[in-house]
Amino acid sequence: MQQVLICRLALQHQAVSHQSPYRKLLDDSEQAGVKPSSYAVIRSTSMEVCYLLFLSVTAVLCLQDKAYKGPVPGGLRNTSKNDPGVKKAVISGTNAYNNQSNDAFLFKASAIDSAQKQIVKGVLYHLKVELSRTVCRKSSRGTDLAHCTFQPQGDLQQTFLCDFKVWSIPWLHQMTTTHFHCSPSPAPQLITQQHPLVDLL
Repeated sequence: MQQVLICRLALQHQAVSHQSPYRKLLDDSEQAGVKPSSYAVIRSTSMEVCYLLFLSVTAVLCLQDKAYKGPVPGGLRNTSKNDPGVKKAVISGTNAYNNQSNDAFLFKASAIDSAQKQIVKGVLYHLKVELSRTVCRKSSRGTDLAHCTFQPQGDLQQTFLCDFKVWSIPWLHQMTTTHFHCSPSPAPQLITQQHPLVDLL
Protein backbone atom coordinates (compact mmCIF):
# COMPACT_ATOMS: atom_id res chain seq x y z
CA MET A 1 0.00 0.00 0.00
CA GLN A 2 2.86 2.36 0.88
CA GLN A 3 4.57 1.59 -2.45
CA VAL A 4 1.37 2.38 -4.37
CA LEU A 5 1.06 5.74 -2.54
CA ILE A 6 4.67 6.66 -3.37
CA CYS A 7 4.07 5.77 -7.02
CA ARG A 8 0.96 7.91 -7.20
CA LEU A 9 2.68 10.89 -5.60
CA ALA A 10 5.64 10.57 -7.95
CA LEU A 11 3.43 10.44 -11.02
CA GLN A 12 1.35 13.38 -9.80
CA HIS A 13 4.49 15.47 -9.27
CA GLN A 14 5.71 14.54 -12.73
CA ALA A 15 2.41 15.40 -14.39
CA VAL A 16 1.48 18.57 -12.45
CA SER A 17 4.78 20.34 -11.89
CA HIS A 18 8.44 20.10 -12.80
CA GLN A 19 9.43 22.49 -10.01
CA SER A 20 11.06 20.97 -6.94
CA PRO A 21 10.43 22.33 -3.43
CA TYR A 22 14.08 23.42 -3.22
CA ARG A 23 13.81 25.64 -6.30
CA LYS A 24 10.57 27.09 -4.93
CA LEU A 25 12.35 27.95 -1.69
CA LEU A 26 14.99 29.96 -3.58
CA ASP A 27 12.36 31.73 -5.67
CA ASP A 28 10.44 32.70 -2.53
CA SER A 29 13.64 34.02 -0.98
CA GLU A 30 14.41 36.18 -4.02
CA GLN A 31 10.88 37.56 -4.07
CA ALA A 32 11.25 38.51 -0.42
CA GLY A 33 14.43 40.48 -1.24
CA VAL A 34 16.78 38.00 0.41
CA LYS A 35 19.71 37.08 -1.82
CA PRO A 36 20.79 33.48 -1.19
CA SER A 37 24.48 32.67 -0.88
CA SER A 38 26.40 30.79 -3.59
CA TYR A 39 26.60 27.78 -1.29
CA ALA A 40 22.83 27.82 -0.83
CA VAL A 41 22.28 28.05 -4.59
CA ILE A 42 24.66 25.13 -5.29
CA ARG A 43 23.19 23.05 -2.47
CA SER A 44 19.66 23.78 -3.62
CA THR A 45 20.52 22.91 -7.23
CA SER A 46 22.08 19.60 -6.16
CA MET A 47 19.09 18.73 -4.04
CA GLU A 48 16.79 19.70 -6.90
CA VAL A 49 18.63 17.36 -9.28
CA CYS A 50 18.41 14.52 -6.73
CA TYR A 51 14.73 15.23 -6.17
CA LEU A 52 13.89 15.18 -9.88
CA LEU A 53 16.02 12.07 -10.41
CA PHE A 54 14.15 10.33 -7.59
CA LEU A 55 10.80 11.24 -9.14
CA SER A 56 11.90 10.08 -12.60
CA VAL A 57 13.22 6.72 -11.40
CA THR A 58 10.14 6.13 -9.23
CA ALA A 59 7.82 6.97 -12.12
CA VAL A 60 9.64 4.61 -14.48
CA LEU A 61 9.53 1.76 -11.95
CA CYS A 62 5.83 2.35 -11.36
CA LEU A 63 5.05 2.30 -15.08
CA GLN A 64 7.06 -0.91 -15.54
CA ASP A 65 5.24 -2.51 -12.61
CA LYS A 66 1.90 -1.45 -14.08
CA ALA A 67 2.81 -2.84 -17.51
CA TYR A 68 3.92 -6.21 -16.08
CA LYS A 69 1.32 -8.87 -16.67
CA GLY A 70 2.84 -12.00 -15.18
CA PRO A 71 0.95 -14.95 -13.70
CA VAL A 72 -1.39 -14.01 -10.86
CA PRO A 73 -0.47 -15.72 -7.57
CA GLY A 74 -2.99 -18.49 -6.99
CA GLY A 75 -4.20 -18.32 -10.58
CA LEU A 76 -4.19 -21.16 -13.10
CA ARG A 77 -1.55 -21.12 -15.80
CA ASN A 78 -0.67 -23.54 -18.55
CA THR A 79 2.43 -25.65 -18.10
CA SER A 80 4.41 -28.02 -20.28
CA LYS A 81 3.08 -31.57 -20.59
CA ASN A 82 6.72 -32.70 -20.36
CA ASP A 83 7.26 -30.97 -17.02
CA PRO A 84 8.60 -33.52 -14.47
CA GLY A 85 6.01 -32.38 -11.94
CA VAL A 86 3.23 -32.95 -14.45
CA LYS A 87 4.46 -36.47 -15.19
CA LYS A 88 4.56 -37.31 -11.48
CA ALA A 89 1.08 -35.87 -11.06
CA VAL A 90 -0.19 -38.05 -13.92
CA ILE A 91 1.26 -41.12 -12.20
CA SER A 92 -0.45 -40.11 -8.94
CA GLY A 93 -3.78 -39.63 -10.70
CA THR A 94 -3.43 -42.94 -12.55
CA ASN A 95 -2.71 -44.82 -9.34
CA ALA A 96 -5.73 -43.21 -7.67
CA TYR A 97 -7.93 -44.33 -10.56
CA ASN A 98 -6.59 -47.89 -10.53
CA ASN A 99 -7.12 -48.13 -6.77
CA GLN A 100 -10.77 -47.12 -7.10
CA SER A 101 -11.59 -48.93 -10.34
CA ASN A 102 -13.34 -52.31 -10.36
CA ASP A 103 -11.78 -53.18 -13.69
CA ALA A 104 -9.83 -56.44 -13.85
CA PHE A 105 -7.01 -54.68 -15.74
CA LEU A 106 -4.74 -51.80 -14.91
CA PHE A 107 -4.95 -48.52 -16.81
CA LYS A 108 -2.19 -46.08 -17.61
CA ALA A 109 -1.84 -42.76 -19.40
CA SER A 110 -1.95 -42.86 -23.16
CA ALA A 111 -2.11 -39.07 -23.66
CA ILE A 112 -2.05 -35.80 -21.73
CA ASP A 113 -4.56 -33.45 -23.30
CA SER A 114 -3.88 -30.42 -21.10
CA ALA A 115 -1.87 -29.46 -18.04
CA GLN A 116 -2.24 -26.45 -15.77
CA LYS A 117 -0.86 -25.62 -12.36
CA GLN A 118 -1.83 -23.37 -9.49
CA ILE A 119 0.38 -22.17 -6.65
CA VAL A 120 -1.52 -22.85 -3.40
CA LYS A 121 0.68 -23.89 -0.45
CA GLY A 122 2.52 -26.06 -2.93
CA VAL A 123 1.42 -26.81 -6.48
CA LEU A 124 -2.06 -27.93 -7.49
CA TYR A 125 -2.03 -29.59 -10.91
CA HIS A 126 -5.17 -29.57 -13.08
CA LEU A 127 -4.85 -32.29 -15.70
CA LYS A 128 -6.90 -33.74 -18.53
CA VAL A 129 -5.54 -37.21 -19.23
CA GLU A 130 -6.51 -40.17 -21.36
CA LEU A 131 -6.20 -43.48 -19.53
CA SER A 132 -6.22 -46.69 -21.55
CA ARG A 133 -6.57 -50.29 -20.47
CA THR A 134 -3.41 -52.38 -20.42
CA VAL A 135 -2.91 -56.15 -20.62
CA CYS A 136 -1.75 -56.27 -16.97
CA ARG A 137 -4.23 -57.68 -14.49
CA LYS A 138 -4.74 -56.19 -11.06
CA SER A 139 -4.51 -59.64 -9.54
CA SER A 140 -0.84 -59.88 -10.49
CA ARG A 141 1.27 -58.68 -7.57
CA GLY A 142 4.34 -56.55 -8.05
CA THR A 143 3.30 -55.44 -11.54
CA ASP A 144 5.41 -52.63 -12.97
CA LEU A 145 2.93 -50.46 -14.83
CA ALA A 146 5.73 -48.98 -16.91
CA HIS A 147 6.15 -52.33 -18.64
CA CYS A 148 2.44 -52.95 -19.21
CA THR A 149 1.45 -52.67 -22.84
CA PHE A 150 -1.92 -51.41 -24.02
CA GLN A 151 -4.71 -53.75 -25.03
CA PRO A 152 -4.69 -54.56 -28.75
CA GLN A 153 -7.58 -53.37 -30.86
CA GLY A 154 -10.65 -55.37 -29.95
CA ASP A 155 -13.36 -55.73 -27.31
CA LEU A 156 -10.99 -55.15 -24.40
CA GLN A 157 -9.57 -51.91 -25.71
CA GLN A 158 -10.93 -49.04 -23.62
CA THR A 159 -9.97 -45.41 -23.05
CA PHE A 160 -11.26 -43.02 -20.40
CA LEU A 161 -11.07 -39.23 -20.39
CA CYS A 162 -10.08 -38.13 -16.90
CA ASP A 163 -9.89 -34.84 -15.04
CA PHE A 164 -7.32 -34.94 -12.23
CA LYS A 165 -6.46 -32.51 -9.47
CA VAL A 166 -3.18 -33.45 -7.85
CA TRP A 167 -1.68 -31.50 -4.97
CA SER A 168 2.09 -31.50 -4.66
CA ILE A 169 4.12 -30.28 -1.66
CA PRO A 170 7.70 -30.51 -3.00
CA TRP A 171 9.49 -29.65 0.26
CA LEU A 172 7.69 -32.54 1.99
CA HIS A 173 8.02 -34.85 -1.02
CA GLN A 174 4.26 -35.40 -0.96
CA MET A 175 1.84 -35.73 -3.86
CA THR A 176 -1.85 -36.48 -3.40
CA THR A 177 -4.69 -36.84 -5.88
CA THR A 178 -7.45 -34.73 -4.35
CA HIS A 179 -10.04 -35.23 -7.11
CA PHE A 180 -10.58 -37.23 -10.26
CA HIS A 181 -13.46 -37.86 -12.63
CA CYS A 182 -13.28 -40.24 -15.57
CA SER A 183 -15.74 -40.97 -18.36
CA PRO A 184 -15.53 -43.33 -21.35
CA SER A 185 -14.02 -41.84 -24.47
CA PRO A 186 -16.81 -41.22 -27.05
CA ALA A 187 -14.58 -42.37 -29.90
CA PRO A 188 -12.29 -45.35 -29.14
CA GLN A 189 -8.78 -44.76 -30.40
CA LEU A 190 -6.19 -47.21 -31.64
CA ILE A 191 -3.52 -47.31 -28.93
CA THR A 192 -0.09 -48.21 -30.25
CA GLN A 193 2.62 -49.70 -28.06
CA GLN A 194 5.10 -47.07 -29.29
CA HIS A 195 3.09 -44.18 -27.83
CA PRO A 196 5.48 -41.46 -26.55
CA LEU A 197 3.92 -41.64 -23.08
CA VAL A 198 4.74 -45.31 -22.59
CA ASP A 199 7.86 -44.29 -20.65
CA LEU A 200 5.84 -41.93 -18.48
CA LEU A 201 5.38 -44.47 -15.70
